[in-house]
Amino acid sequence: MPPGASDMGMTKANRWAWLLVLRFLFGCRVLQILLPSFSFMARVQRKDAEQESQMRAEIQDMKQELPVVNKFLSCKNNLDFLEQILTLYFCTTFLNPLH
Repeated sequence: MPPGASDMGMTKANRWAWLLVLRFLFGCRVLQILLPSFSFMARVQRKDAEQESQMRAEIQDMKQELPVVNKFLSCKNNLDFLEQILTLYFCTTFLNPLH
């Protein structure tokens, strides 16, 4: 082995170690920069999930109210129909001069 071979191997190992340390520090710095944006995205997703949950609850309420509304509308249609029949009856019975 040449006399400077072990020193050269150590220098190469030191370079790789420092490169590894620098990569680790760079990765930490990137995470530090990106972490607030991840937090922001989490808040946006949480807000969207809350809105979706609220909308789903409103839809469920509407589904529960739908039979009542349909019943009311059918009653209103029945009342309109009854009103037309009574009007027709009144017109034919009391306003008909032949009767």
